[in-house]
Amino acid sequence: MNNPLLFPDLPPDIVLKARIAVLYETTIEMTRALSMSLDTVSMEYLKRGILDNQFFDAVEIYYFDKSGNAVGEATLSIDWDRHRVEVQGNPEIKVDRSQSISDQITGALPLLKKRVDQMKLILNVAYTEIRCKWRHRLLEDATRLAAAMRVLGLTDDGSDRPTLSTEGDDFVIELVPGSLKELRVNIRHRRK
Repeated sequence: MNNPLLFPDLPPDIVLKARIAVLYETTIEMTRALSMSLDTVSMEYLKRGILDNQFFDAVEIYYFDKSGNAVGEATLSIDWDRHRVEVQGNPEIKVDRSQSISDQITGALPLLKKRVDQMKLILNVAYTEIRCKWRHRLLEDATRLAAAMRVLGLTDDGSDRPTLSTEGDDFVIELVPGSLKELRVNIRHRRK
């Protein structure tokens, strides 16, 4: 709850949240909505890789058919340079605790989810996999990458990525959520 002495103009349900926390929570909500599952371990990796350490610059969700072919992909990309600029001008974002954060940031999540649900049905998606992409500055320095992997308790850098099946044409949607200009959502899948 806000301290009324510090924030007298804010209603009780509205809180000021650090921009990084809003970015993380929006990423979690979108990942949960666009994947078929988001387990506790994955959520902890995302927390430690985005909120706590800023190790990841993307969350990738791959969609696989029953044969194990990658038929679609959703990518939530974080531009950390843009984030740093945005934090300087707007370090906190007003958030209504009674509503979903992603709904407040962008009203497009229901539309994205609907499109992904249609894709899952049309392309017979059987399961999804979530992968995180390391920031370039970590990939360029093996020592720093190894240290980041130790922080997260990982032994594999996750660099092997599924290849999207090239059958048919690709369909692409790209979105920049409203007040989180540092986050981009890209959905790509083959057409049936």
